[in-house]
Amino acid sequence: MSGERNIPVHDEATYYRQERFSGEFRRAISLGDDVDPDKVEAKYRDGILQIQVRRRESAKPRQIEIH
Repeated sequence: MSGERNIPVHDEATYYRQERFSGEFRRAISLGDDVDPDKVEAKYRDGILQIQVRRRESAKPRQIEIH
């Protein structure tokens, strides 16, 4: 993921410390071996990025019925 955050600076204000950064950023996330890369979905709404990662069918646990 990559993006850019711009924080407005007011010329009439005096800043002693600024807790948030501005500029470009990049994040890398390693996915496990059981993740299906074709079933990764991302949504951005109200300033929140939500990433949904699904496992491969072969990696999911099986349920065996016992009689």
